[in-house]
Amino acid sequence: ALMVELGMLERDTDHPEIVRDRIVELTRTANKIQDNLHKLAVNLRPASLDHLGLVKTLQQFVDEFSRQYNLKVEFEAVGMREKRLPLEVETALFRIVQESLTNVVTHAQAAHVDVLISQRNKQVVTIIEDDGVGFIPTSPTVEDHLGLFGMRERIEMLGGKFTIETLPGKGTTVKAEVPCND
Repeated sequence: ALMVELGMLERDTDHPEIVRDRIVELTRTANKIQDNLHKLAVNLRPASLDHLGLVKTLQQFVDEFSRQYNLKVEFEAVGMREKRLPLEVETALFRIVQESLTNVVTHAQAAHVDVLISQRNKQVVTIIEDDGVGFIPTSPTVEDHLGLFGMRERIEMLGGKFTIETLPGKGTTVKAEVPCND
């Protein structure tokens, strides 16, 4: 839209009143783009990860998500020390929880979700478990439609393991395990 408007602006340089109107529209379009990029960046890696750490950021996110979607989501952190995890690990695990909860709201028809993050034996494990409708995990388009491919890739790039347990009518469990040397 921005490129089309710029082309039209260039075409109308001999008509100052049209140029002024187009500039107003271009400013609106640019502001929308800027707002959308800001929202995208915040959703990919919220600033609270830098300030509060993974556990507190996830707690805030889960609380807000639960309120926003009127879905019972319980969060628990076990064995998580105050020490920060590597930046890429915190980002990946936040995104796994975020994408999993989005999938629950979009696809699962769940009434309850548990989110657990734990650290032990140089591993950080994140589990998201819902009581929704589940799905057939071998369906050829499942990973594309549910963003599961991106989650799997994100965890495997960190040397971790990503698994999904689900059956129709039995809910879904997403598990991400990432090595984390203290």
